[in-house]
Amino acid sequence: MEMKEILNRFSDCDTFSLSLGISRHNKKNGILPIPEYNISREEYKNAVEELRKHIESKPYNCNTDMEIGLINKLAMRESLFLPNGKKDPKEEIPEELKESLIRYEVSFFNNASICYDLLSINYYFKLNEESKKYLLKFKTDFDLDYLDDLALYKNDKLMFSSNTHEEYNSLEEYSSN
Repeated sequence: MEMKEILNRFSDCDTFSLSLGISRHNKKNGILPIPEYNISREEYKNAVEELRKHIESKPYNCNTDMEIGLINKLAMRESLFLPNGKKDPKEEIPEELKESLIRYEVSFFNNASICYDLLSINYYFKLNEESKKYLLKFKTDFDLDYLDDLALYKNDKLMFSSNTHEEYNSLEEYSSN
């Protein structure tokens, strides 16, 4: 669906988010950070704790040894993710969105997925005329560049979500039913 149509359809939304992956999974070496980001120990520990709470909230028989082992591994590998990079996560925000930034958070979650081993920075913005101009530079929600996985919110409630690299969004889910 075209970006213009998405924004028109969800014109009553007041915020949106975009995500930036800052780690990747490698079959040989496991989880690898993208070392240029300066992520604080507190931000990393909060992300691990958020993931731990998610896993522990599932029914007991769903907590696999693999999930529990991964959480423990992530907690112990803190130094791997915190290489004291020089790049402030705010540096990734396009100039036309800087005034609209509400906050950012480091997480294993974003609007499109729960990634047990991939860390992301999720940026939250006011949806206003300036930020809409930025989004309208992209023909569709799948054409976003390094910041991707668009989500639209109304009063903090998720109204629309998109998984850019999978080329899937919540509207497709409704239209296929």
